[in-house]
Amino acid sequence: MTGLAEHGVRSSVVRLPPIVHSPLDHHGFVNILIGIARQAGVSAYVGDGGIPFRDIAAAIGRGLGVSTASISAADATERLAFLGPAVGVDNPASSEVTRKTLGWEPAHPGLLDDLEQGHYFRRG
Repeated sequence: MTGLAEHGVRSSVVRLPPIVHSPLDHHGFVNILIGIARQAGVSAYVGDGGIPFRDIAAAIGRGLGVSTASISAADATERLAFLGPAVGVDNPASSEVTRKTLGWEPAHPGLLDDLEQGHYFRRG
């Protein structure tokens, strides 16, 4: 890679966020998690849930009026479908570098605040 820099080639690594959200989100991971919780009657998280996935499950539970429960990693795929293996992974993400490098500041609510607004839980 360093040889390419000598030829004027710049490279970057872009890490996409594991969850994106907004009032326009009708098909993303958050909606899938809500659908699973709605069908099961419980908003599940793996193990101790980590932070913030336990908080995400709790917000979904509040929004649907269902309980929130810890499940084992072994049960995650059965209970959370194809998202099961992903929700138990410790995957901390931060926008700190983007903020410092590009001077970017988020202008919209974070995921937990977005879930509390209720638009994800309206049917239709």
